[in-house]
Amino acid sequence: MGTDIRRYSSYLYRNPLLQPQYLNNTREGTPINLTNVININVEGDDLLHAYIRKLDEEIFSELPDGLTKLAEAIWVDDEWSSLGAQMFDEARKHGWCLVQFYDEDAPERWRVFTVVEFTDFIKEPITVKGLDGEADTEKIQAVGMKFEWGDYLGNAFREEVRFDDETTHLIKFRKGNGRQVFAFPDLSEAIMSLAFEIRQIKGQLTFSSARPSYQHFKYGQAADDDNIDDLDSKIKHIDSTSAIGAPMAVLDDIVTVKNENIEIIEPALEKMLQYFAGATRLPLSYYIGQRNRSGFGITDIGEKSDMVGVINKKNNLFKTFLPFIEKIFEDVYDMDVGDLELAQDVTMEAVEEDDDGDPIMNKGGTNPDIKSREINPNQEKTGFQSKQDK
Repeated sequence: MGTDIRRYSSYLYRNPLLQPQYLNNTREGTPINLTNVININVEGDDLLHAYIRKLDEEIFSELPDGLTKLAEAIWVDDEWSSLGAQMFDEARKHGWCLVQFYDEDAPERWRVFTVVEFTDFIKEPITVKGLDGEADTEKIQAVGMKFEWGDYLGNAFREEVRFDDETTHLIKFRKGNGRQVFAFPDLSEAIMSLAFEIRQIKGQLTFSSARPSYQHFKYGQAADDDNIDDLDSKIKHIDSTSAIGAPMAVLDDIVTVKNENIEIIEPALEKMLQYFAGATRLPLSYYIGQRNRSGFGITDIGEKSDMVGVINKKNNLFKTFLPFIEKIFEDVYDMDVGDLELAQDVTMEAVEEDDDGDPIMNKGGTNPDIKSREINPNQEKTGFQSKQDK
Protein backbone atom coordinates (compact mmCIF):
# COMPACT_ATOMS: atom_id res chain seq x y z
CA MET A 1 0.00 0.00 0.00
CA GLY A 2 1.42 3.33 -1.06
CA THR A 3 0.09 5.45 1.86
CA ASP A 4 -0.13 4.15 5.43
CA ILE A 5 -0.97 7.36 7.36
CA ARG A 6 -2.88 10.49 6.43
CA ARG A 7 -3.75 13.52 8.57
CA TYR A 8 -7.10 15.29 8.33
CA SER A 9 -6.70 18.83 9.67
CA SER A 10 -9.19 20.51 12.01
CA TYR A 11 -9.63 24.24 11.58
CA LEU A 12 -10.14 25.71 15.05
CA TYR A 13 -9.61 29.25 16.31
CA ARG A 14 -6.51 29.79 18.40
CA ASN A 15 -6.15 32.83 20.64
CA PRO A 16 -3.39 34.93 18.99
CA LEU A 17 -2.25 36.09 22.44
CA LEU A 18 -0.97 32.55 23.04
CA GLN A 19 1.88 33.31 20.65
CA PRO A 20 5.23 33.67 22.46
CA GLN A 21 5.73 37.37 21.68
CA TYR A 22 2.67 38.27 23.76
CA LEU A 23 3.57 36.09 26.75
CA ASN A 24 6.08 38.70 27.81
CA ASN A 25 6.17 41.01 30.80
CA THR A 26 9.84 41.98 30.84
CA ARG A 27 10.51 45.23 32.67
CA GLU A 28 14.09 46.47 32.67
CA GLY A 29 15.74 49.85 32.84
CA THR A 30 13.96 53.04 31.82
CA PRO A 31 10.28 53.24 30.79
CA ILE A 32 11.26 53.08 27.12
CA ASN A 33 11.81 49.32 27.39
CA LEU A 34 8.16 48.58 28.17
CA THR A 35 6.34 48.53 24.85
CA ASN A 36 2.85 48.13 23.48
CA VAL A 37 2.84 44.40 24.31
CA ILE A 38 1.26 45.21 27.67
CA ASN A 39 -1.48 47.26 25.96
CA ILE A 40 -2.21 44.39 23.58
CA ASN A 41 -2.48 41.99 26.51
CA VAL A 42 -4.88 44.22 28.42
CA GLU A 43 -7.09 44.71 25.37
CA GLY A 44 -7.14 41.05 24.38
CA ASP A 45 -7.09 39.12 27.66
CA ASP A 46 -10.53 38.98 29.32
CA LEU A 47 -9.14 38.88 32.87
CA LEU A 48 -6.68 41.75 32.40
CA HIS A 49 -9.31 43.75 30.49
CA ALA A 50 -11.78 43.34 33.34
CA TYR A 51 -9.16 44.15 35.97
CA ILE A 52 -7.82 47.30 34.28
CA ARG A 53 -10.11 48.76 31.64
CA LYS A 54 -13.58 47.81 32.92
CA LEU A 55 -12.78 48.53 36.57
CA ASP A 56 -11.46 52.01 35.74
CA GLU A 57 -14.45 52.75 33.52
CA GLU A 58 -16.77 51.81 36.37
CA ILE A 59 -14.89 54.06 38.79
CA PHE A 60 -15.46 57.07 36.53
CA SER A 61 -18.94 56.15 35.31
CA GLU A 62 -20.44 58.54 37.86
CA LEU A 63 -19.46 61.86 39.36
CA PRO A 64 -17.53 61.47 42.62
CA ASP A 65 -19.09 62.70 45.84
CA GLY A 66 -17.81 66.01 47.20
CA LEU A 67 -17.70 68.12 44.03
CA THR A 68 -19.18 71.59 44.14
CA LYS A 69 -21.60 72.62 41.38
CA LEU A 70 -18.79 74.47 39.61
CA ALA A 71 -16.43 71.50 39.97
CA GLU A 72 -19.14 69.20 38.61
CA ALA A 73 -19.45 71.43 35.54
CA ILE A 74 -15.67 71.37 35.05
CA TRP A 75 -15.68 67.59 35.45
CA VAL A 76 -18.26 67.24 32.69
CA ASP A 77 -16.89 69.97 30.37
CA ASP A 78 -13.32 68.65 30.45
CA GLU A 79 -14.49 65.05 30.14
CA TRP A 80 -12.97 63.76 33.33
CA SER A 81 -14.87 60.50 32.93
CA SER A 82 -12.56 59.80 29.98
CA LEU A 83 -9.45 61.52 31.39
CA GLY A 84 -9.67 59.76 34.74
CA ALA A 85 -10.17 56.34 33.18
CA GLN A 86 -7.22 56.85 30.79
CA MET A 87 -5.03 58.16 33.60
CA PHE A 88 -5.84 55.16 35.80
CA ASP A 89 -5.45 52.70 32.89
CA GLU A 90 -1.99 53.85 31.85
CA ALA A 91 -0.53 54.27 35.34
CA ARG A 92 -1.85 50.89 36.42
CA LYS A 93 -0.54 49.19 33.26
CA HIS A 94 2.86 50.86 32.99
CA GLY A 95 3.49 52.40 36.40
CA TRP A 96 3.19 55.99 35.19
CA CYS A 97 1.65 58.40 32.73
CA LEU A 98 1.88 62.12 32.13
CA VAL A 99 -1.18 64.36 31.80
CA GLN A 100 -0.68 67.57 29.83
CA PHE A 101 -3.36 70.28 29.84
CA TYR A 102 -3.74 72.87 27.06
CA ASP A 103 -5.56 76.18 26.70
CA GLU A 104 -9.33 76.02 26.53
CA ASP A 105 -9.31 77.17 22.90
CA ALA A 106 -6.79 74.46 21.86
CA PRO A 107 -7.96 71.54 19.70
CA GLU A 108 -7.53 69.26 22.73
CA ARG A 109 -8.02 70.21 26.37
CA TRP A 110 -5.66 67.48 27.57
CA ARG A 111 -3.55 64.58 26.42
CA VAL A 112 -2.37 61.52 28.36
CA PHE A 113 1.21 60.61 27.39
CA THR A 114 2.42 57.08 28.05
CA VAL A 115 5.44 54.86 27.69
CA VAL A 116 4.37 54.11 24.11
CA GLU A 117 5.09 57.72 23.03
CA PHE A 118 8.06 58.25 25.36
CA THR A 119 11.45 58.75 23.71
CA ASP A 120 13.72 60.29 26.36
CA PHE A 121 13.96 62.41 29.48
CA ILE A 122 14.79 66.09 29.38
CA LYS A 123 17.95 66.18 31.49
CA GLU A 124 19.82 68.96 33.27
CA PRO A 125 22.96 68.88 35.44
CA ILE A 126 22.72 69.61 39.15
CA THR A 127 25.33 70.02 41.86
CA VAL A 128 24.97 67.75 44.87
CA LYS A 129 26.52 69.11 48.04
CA GLY A 130 29.10 66.86 49.62
CA LEU A 131 28.56 65.54 53.15
CA ASP A 132 31.01 65.93 56.01
CA GLY A 133 33.51 67.94 54.03
CA GLU A 134 33.36 65.78 50.93
CA ALA A 135 33.61 67.47 47.55
CA ASP A 136 30.48 68.45 45.64
CA THR A 137 29.50 66.17 42.77
CA GLU A 138 27.76 66.77 39.46
CA LYS A 139 24.69 64.68 38.75
CA ILE A 140 21.97 64.55 36.08
CA GLN A 141 18.32 65.04 36.93
CA ALA A 142 15.18 64.59 34.84
CA VAL A 143 13.19 67.80 34.44
CA GLY A 144 10.78 66.67 31.77
CA MET A 145 10.01 64.16 29.04
CA LYS A 146 10.05 63.96 25.25
CA PHE A 147 7.33 62.21 23.27
CA GLU A 148 6.72 61.25 19.66
CA TRP A 149 3.55 59.78 18.17
CA GLY A 150 1.46 59.58 15.03
CA ASP A 151 -2.25 59.69 14.30
CA TYR A 152 -4.54 57.62 12.08
CA LEU A 153 -4.01 60.08 9.20
CA GLY A 154 -0.27 59.56 9.12
CA ASN A 155 0.62 62.85 10.82
CA ALA A 156 3.72 62.80 13.04
CA PHE A 157 3.98 64.82 16.26
CA ARG A 158 6.62 65.66 18.82
CA GLU A 159 6.27 67.35 22.17
CA GLU A 160 8.51 68.16 25.11
CA VAL A 161 6.96 68.78 28.52
CA ARG A 162 8.58 69.92 31.74
CA PHE A 163 7.65 68.76 35.20
CA ASP A 164 7.73 72.28 36.69
CA ASP A 165 4.87 73.45 34.46
CA GLU A 166 1.56 73.67 36.34
CA THR A 167 -0.22 72.24 33.30
CA THR A 168 1.98 69.12 33.39
CA HIS A 169 1.31 66.34 35.88
CA LEU A 170 3.36 63.16 36.22
CA ILE A 171 1.20 60.36 37.62
CA LYS A 172 2.77 57.30 39.26
CA PHE A 173 0.93 54.24 40.52
CA ARG A 174 3.77 53.53 42.92
CA LYS A 175 7.10 55.26 43.16
CA GLY A 176 10.07 53.41 41.72
CA ASN A 177 13.12 52.23 43.62
CA GLY A 178 15.34 55.12 42.51
CA ARG A 179 17.56 52.78 40.54
CA GLN A 180 16.40 50.76 37.51
CA VAL A 181 12.64 51.07 38.12
CA PHE A 182 11.09 54.45 37.34
CA ALA A 183 7.65 53.47 38.66
CA PHE A 184 5.95 50.23 39.67
CA PRO A 185 2.72 49.26 37.90
CA ASP A 186 -0.38 47.62 39.30
CA LEU A 187 0.14 44.84 36.73
CA SER A 188 2.89 43.15 38.69
CA GLU A 189 4.92 40.19 37.51
CA ALA A 190 2.74 38.00 39.72
CA ILE A 191 -0.54 39.15 38.14
CA MET A 192 0.79 38.97 34.58
CA SER A 193 2.25 35.50 35.12
CA LEU A 194 -1.07 34.23 36.44
CA ALA A 195 -2.87 35.77 33.46
CA PHE A 196 -0.48 34.05 31.05
CA GLU A 197 -0.86 30.67 32.79
CA ILE A 198 -4.66 30.93 32.85
CA ARG A 199 -4.69 31.94 29.19
CA GLN A 200 -2.75 28.80 28.29
CA ILE A 201 -5.10 26.61 30.33
CA LYS A 202 -8.18 28.26 28.81
CA GLY A 203 -6.72 27.86 25.35
CA GLN A 204 -6.30 24.15 25.88
CA LEU A 205 -9.79 23.86 27.38
CA THR A 206 -11.32 25.74 24.47
CA PHE A 207 -9.51 23.57 21.96
CA SER A 208 -10.50 20.38 23.76
CA SER A 209 -14.13 21.47 24.08
CA ALA A 210 -14.35 22.48 20.44
CA ARG A 211 -12.86 19.12 19.45
CA PRO A 212 -13.93 16.74 22.28
CA SER A 213 -13.12 13.73 20.10
CA TYR A 214 -11.69 12.78 16.76
CA GLN A 215 -12.19 9.89 14.36
CA HIS A 216 -9.51 7.31 13.65
CA PHE A 217 -10.15 5.94 10.15
CA LYS A 218 -8.76 2.42 9.79
CA TYR A 219 -8.12 1.59 6.14
CA GLY A 220 -8.87 -1.90 4.87
CA GLN A 221 -6.28 -4.31 3.52
CA ALA A 222 -7.21 -3.49 -0.11
CA ALA A 223 -6.91 0.28 0.28
CA ASP A 224 -4.54 1.93 -2.17
CA ASP A 225 -3.71 5.52 -3.08
CA ASP A 226 -6.52 5.81 -5.59
CA ASN A 227 -9.40 4.78 -3.36
CA ILE A 228 -7.85 6.56 -0.33
CA ASP A 229 -7.80 9.75 -2.41
CA ASP A 230 -11.45 9.12 -3.12
CA LEU A 231 -12.09 8.67 0.60
CA ASP A 232 -10.26 11.93 1.32
CA SER A 233 -12.77 14.00 -0.58
CA LYS A 234 -15.61 12.43 1.38
CA ILE A 235 -14.07 12.17 4.85
CA LYS A 236 -13.51 15.95 5.01
CA HIS A 237 -17.27 16.47 4.99
CA ILE A 238 -18.16 13.96 7.69
CA ASP A 239 -19.61 15.40 10.92
CA SER A 240 -22.40 14.59 13.39
CA THR A 241 -25.02 15.15 10.69
CA SER A 242 -23.55 13.02 7.90
CA ALA A 243 -22.02 9.60 7.42
CA ILE A 244 -19.98 7.64 4.90
CA GLY A 245 -20.27 4.19 3.39
CA ALA A 246 -17.38 2.21 1.91
CA PRO A 247 -16.38 -1.45 1.42
CA MET A 248 -14.59 -2.94 4.42
CA ALA A 249 -11.73 -3.86 2.12
CA VAL A 250 -11.12 -0.10 1.71
CA LEU A 251 -12.42 1.34 5.03
CA ASP A 252 -12.31 -1.23 7.81
CA ASP A 253 -13.55 0.88 10.76
CA ILE A 254 -14.04 4.38 12.17
CA VAL A 255 -13.07 4.64 15.85
CA THR A 256 -14.02 7.68 17.93
CA VAL A 257 -11.19 8.71 20.24
CA LYS A 258 -12.38 10.86 23.15
CA ASN A 259 -10.35 13.82 24.37
CA GLU A 260 -9.99 13.21 28.10
CA ASN A 261 -8.15 16.44 28.88
CA ILE A 262 -11.29 18.37 29.86
CA GLU A 263 -11.70 16.50 33.16
CA ILE A 264 -8.14 17.51 34.07
CA ILE A 265 -8.24 21.07 32.76
CA GLU A 266 -11.46 22.30 34.37
CA PRO A 267 -10.44 21.97 38.04
CA ALA A 268 -7.00 23.41 37.24
CA LEU A 269 -8.61 26.43 35.59
CA GLU A 270 -10.95 26.94 38.53
CA LYS A 271 -8.05 26.87 40.98
CA MET A 272 -5.97 29.29 38.89
CA LEU A 273 -8.90 31.72 38.64
CA GLN A 274 -9.08 31.68 42.44
CA TYR A 275 -5.38 32.53 42.58
CA PHE A 276 -5.91 35.40 40.14
CA ALA A 277 -8.84 36.76 42.15
CA GLY A 278 -6.70 36.64 45.28
CA ALA A 279 -3.75 38.36 43.61
CA THR A 280 -5.96 41.20 42.32
CA ARG A 281 -7.93 41.47 45.58
CA LEU A 282 -11.28 41.08 43.85
CA PRO A 283 -13.96 38.41 44.34
CA LEU A 284 -13.97 35.52 41.90
CA SER A 285 -17.52 36.43 40.83
CA TYR A 286 -16.19 39.68 39.34
CA TYR A 287 -14.30 37.70 36.71
CA ILE A 288 -16.53 34.72 35.99
CA GLY A 289 -19.89 36.44 35.55
CA GLN A 290 -22.62 38.67 36.89
CA ARG A 291 -23.80 38.18 40.45
CA ASN A 292 -27.31 36.78 40.80
CA ARG A 293 -29.82 39.47 41.65
CA SER A 294 -33.46 39.45 42.71
CA GLY A 295 -35.32 42.67 41.96
CA PHE A 296 -33.30 45.62 43.19
CA GLY A 297 -31.56 43.59 45.84
CA ILE A 298 -28.82 41.04 46.36
CA THR A 299 -29.72 37.46 47.08
CA ASP A 300 -27.50 36.44 50.01
CA ILE A 301 -24.67 37.49 52.27
CA GLY A 302 -22.05 35.99 49.96
CA GLU A 303 -23.35 38.13 47.12
CA LYS A 304 -23.31 41.19 49.38
CA SER A 305 -19.75 40.44 50.40
CA ASP A 306 -18.68 40.13 46.75
CA MET A 307 -20.20 43.48 45.88
CA VAL A 308 -18.54 45.13 48.85
CA GLY A 309 -15.23 43.59 47.78
CA VAL A 310 -15.51 45.23 44.36
CA ILE A 311 -16.51 48.57 45.91
CA ASN A 312 -13.60 48.45 48.34
CA LYS A 313 -11.18 47.73 45.48
CA LYS A 314 -12.53 50.75 43.58
CA ASN A 315 -12.21 52.88 46.69
CA ASN A 316 -8.60 51.85 47.21
CA LEU A 317 -7.71 52.66 43.61
CA PHE A 318 -9.51 55.99 43.79
CA LYS A 319 -7.65 56.92 46.98
CA THR A 320 -4.34 55.95 45.36
CA PHE A 321 -4.84 58.54 42.63
CA LEU A 322 -6.79 61.11 44.65
CA PRO A 323 -3.70 63.23 45.52
CA PHE A 324 -2.98 63.63 41.79
CA ILE A 325 -6.59 64.62 41.07
CA GLU A 326 -6.49 67.18 43.89
CA LYS A 327 -3.21 68.62 42.60
CA ILE A 328 -4.54 68.92 39.04
CA PHE A 329 -7.65 70.77 40.22
CA GLU A 330 -5.47 73.06 42.33
CA ASP A 331 -2.98 73.88 39.55
CA VAL A 332 -5.21 73.87 36.48
CA TYR A 333 -8.53 75.13 37.88
CA ASP A 334 -7.36 76.93 41.07
CA MET A 335 -9.87 74.87 43.01
CA ASP A 336 -9.73 72.83 46.22
CA VAL A 337 -11.43 69.42 45.96
CA GLY A 338 -9.89 67.83 49.03
CA ASP A 339 -12.98 65.92 50.18
CA LEU A 340 -13.67 63.78 47.12
CA GLU A 341 -14.97 60.25 47.55
CA LEU A 342 -15.92 57.57 45.10
CA ALA A 343 -19.63 57.70 44.30
CA GLN A 344 -21.82 55.10 46.05
CA ASP A 345 -19.34 54.13 48.71
CA VAL A 346 -21.14 50.94 49.78
CA THR A 347 -20.11 48.97 52.85
CA MET A 348 -21.65 45.95 54.53
CA GLU A 349 -23.30 48.27 57.06
CA ALA A 350 -24.94 50.16 54.20
CA VAL A 351 -26.83 47.06 53.08
CA GLU A 352 -30.23 47.00 54.75
CA GLU A 353 -33.60 45.39 54.16
CA ASP A 354 -36.83 47.15 53.33
CA ASP A 355 -40.20 46.37 54.92
CA ASP A 356 -40.63 43.34 52.65
CA GLY A 357 -37.25 41.90 53.58
CA ASP A 358 -35.63 42.74 50.26
CA PRO A 359 -32.08 44.13 50.50
CA ILE A 360 -31.57 47.75 49.46
CA MET A 361 -28.61 50.11 49.46
CA ASN A 362 -28.33 53.28 51.51
CA LYS A 363 -26.40 54.79 48.62
CA GLY A 364 -26.51 54.33 44.89
CA GLY A 365 -28.68 53.12 42.07
CA THR A 366 -29.84 49.86 43.67
CA ASN A 367 -32.43 51.86 45.62
CA PRO A 368 -34.91 53.32 43.11
CA ASP A 369 -35.75 56.17 45.49
CA ILE A 370 -32.20 57.52 45.39
CA LYS A 371 -31.24 59.79 42.51
CA SER A 372 -28.42 58.60 40.33
CA ARG A 373 -25.34 60.79 39.98
CA GLU A 374 -24.54 59.41 36.54
CA ILE A 375 -22.79 61.93 34.35
CA ASN A 376 -25.24 63.88 32.22
CA PRO A 377 -23.68 64.98 28.92
CA ASN A 378 -26.38 67.63 28.56
CA GLN A 379 -25.58 69.31 31.86
CA GLU A 380 -25.74 73.10 31.65
CA LYS A 381 -22.40 74.72 30.90
CA THR A 382 -20.88 77.30 33.22
CA GLY A 383 -18.22 78.93 31.07
CA PHE A 384 -15.85 75.98 30.78
CA GLN A 385 -15.87 74.77 27.19
CA SER A 386 -15.95 71.10 26.34
CA LYS A 387 -14.14 69.72 23.33
CA GLN A 388 -17.44 69.27 21.52
CA ASP A 389 -18.08 73.02 21.77
CA LYS A 390 -14.68 74.06 20.47
